[in-house]
Amino acid sequence: MLENFKKLYEKYGLTSLTKTRADLTKDEERKFVNDCFCVYEHIGFANTFKSLYNETGKYENMKFAVLNRVKDSTEDRNNGADIECLPAWNICFDNGDVIAAYPEEICLAER
Repeated sequence: MLENFKKLYEKYGLTSLTKTRADLTKDEERKFVNDCFCVYEHIGFANTFKSLYNETGKYENMKFAVLNRVKDSTEDRNNGADIECLPAWNICFDNGDVIAAYPEEICLAER
Protein backbone atom coordinates (compact mmCIF):
# COMPACT_ATOMS: atom_id res chain seq x y z
CA MET A 1 0.00 0.00 0.00
CA LEU A 2 1.23 3.47 -0.86
CA GLU A 3 1.53 5.57 2.27
CA ASN A 4 2.33 8.97 0.82
CA PHE A 5 2.01 11.06 -2.29
CA LYS A 6 5.71 11.05 -3.13
CA LYS A 7 5.55 7.28 -3.66
CA LEU A 8 2.27 7.63 -5.54
CA TYR A 9 3.68 10.19 -7.99
CA GLU A 10 6.81 8.08 -8.48
CA LYS A 11 4.68 5.02 -9.25
CA TYR A 12 2.95 6.85 -12.10
CA GLY A 13 5.98 8.81 -13.31
CA LEU A 14 4.47 12.13 -12.25
CA THR A 15 7.58 13.46 -10.52
CA SER A 16 8.79 15.53 -13.48
CA LEU A 17 7.22 18.61 -14.98
CA THR A 18 6.92 16.89 -18.36
CA LYS A 19 4.30 14.31 -17.38
CA THR A 20 0.96 15.13 -15.78
CA ARG A 21 -2.19 13.24 -14.90
CA ALA A 22 -3.56 14.22 -18.32
CA ASP A 23 -0.82 12.09 -19.91
CA LEU A 24 -2.05 8.91 -18.24
CA THR A 25 -4.20 6.44 -20.16
CA LYS A 26 -7.77 6.06 -18.86
CA ASP A 27 -6.83 2.75 -17.24
CA GLU A 28 -3.76 4.31 -15.59
CA GLU A 29 -5.85 7.26 -14.43
CA ARG A 30 -8.45 4.94 -12.85
CA LYS A 31 -5.65 3.14 -11.00
CA PHE A 32 -4.10 6.48 -10.03
CA VAL A 33 -7.43 7.73 -8.63
CA ASN A 34 -7.92 4.53 -6.66
CA ASP A 35 -4.41 4.89 -5.22
CA CYS A 36 -5.17 8.55 -4.37
CA PHE A 37 -8.27 7.43 -2.48
CA CYS A 38 -6.16 4.93 -0.55
CA VAL A 39 -3.44 7.43 0.36
CA TYR A 40 -5.91 10.09 1.49
CA GLU A 41 -7.84 7.53 3.53
CA HIS A 42 -4.63 6.20 5.07
CA ILE A 43 -3.64 9.72 6.18
CA GLY A 44 -7.18 10.43 7.39
CA PHE A 45 -9.92 13.03 7.39
CA ALA A 46 -10.33 16.29 9.26
CA ASN A 47 -12.98 16.66 11.94
CA THR A 48 -14.62 19.66 10.30
CA PHE A 49 -15.35 20.79 6.76
CA LYS A 50 -13.30 23.55 5.15
CA SER A 51 -15.23 25.48 2.52
CA LEU A 52 -13.25 26.72 -0.45
CA TYR A 53 -16.19 27.25 -2.80
CA ASN A 54 -19.13 29.65 -2.62
CA GLU A 55 -21.75 26.91 -2.89
CA THR A 56 -20.44 25.12 0.23
CA GLY A 57 -19.81 28.15 2.43
CA LYS A 58 -22.73 27.35 4.69
CA TYR A 59 -20.93 24.15 5.78
CA GLU A 60 -17.73 25.86 6.94
CA ASN A 61 -16.40 24.27 10.16
CA MET A 62 -19.31 21.81 10.40
CA LYS A 63 -18.65 18.25 11.52
CA PHE A 64 -19.27 15.51 8.98
CA ALA A 65 -19.09 11.76 8.44
CA VAL A 66 -17.60 10.20 5.34
CA LEU A 67 -20.17 7.93 3.70
CA ASN A 68 -18.35 6.52 0.68
CA ARG A 69 -16.19 7.28 -2.31
CA VAL A 70 -17.72 9.09 -5.26
CA LYS A 71 -17.54 6.63 -8.15
CA ASP A 72 -16.40 7.24 -11.69
CA SER A 73 -19.36 8.09 -13.95
CA THR A 74 -18.64 4.93 -15.96
CA GLU A 75 -19.42 2.94 -12.80
CA ASP A 76 -22.36 5.04 -11.61
CA ARG A 77 -24.08 7.04 -14.35
CA ASN A 78 -26.54 8.74 -11.99
CA ASN A 79 -24.30 9.79 -9.10
CA GLY A 80 -20.77 9.38 -10.42
CA ALA A 81 -18.29 12.05 -11.47
CA ASP A 82 -15.94 12.40 -14.39
CA ILE A 83 -12.64 10.69 -13.62
CA GLU A 84 -10.84 14.05 -13.88
CA CYS A 85 -12.83 15.28 -10.86
CA LEU A 86 -11.89 12.42 -8.58
CA PRO A 87 -11.04 11.62 -5.84
CA ALA A 88 -14.05 12.87 -3.91
CA TRP A 89 -16.21 11.45 -1.13
CA ASN A 90 -19.88 11.67 -0.27
CA ILE A 91 -20.17 13.13 3.21
CA CYS A 92 -23.05 13.75 5.60
CA PHE A 93 -23.17 16.73 7.95
CA ASP A 94 -24.72 16.66 11.40
CA ASN A 95 -27.76 18.49 9.97
CA GLY A 96 -28.38 15.60 7.52
CA ASP A 97 -27.19 17.34 4.34
CA VAL A 98 -25.18 15.10 2.02
CA ILE A 99 -22.69 16.48 -0.51
CA ALA A 100 -19.68 15.35 -2.51
CA ALA A 101 -16.48 16.75 -1.03
CA TYR A 102 -12.98 17.13 -2.45
CA PRO A 103 -9.71 16.37 -0.65
CA GLU A 104 -8.94 20.04 -0.05
CA GLU A 105 -12.21 20.30 1.90
CA ILE A 106 -11.94 17.26 4.16
CA CYS A 107 -8.53 15.51 4.01
CA LEU A 108 -5.79 16.01 6.57
CA ALA A 109 -3.16 15.75 3.83
CA GLU A 110 -4.51 18.97 2.34
CA ARG A 111 -4.68 20.99 5.57
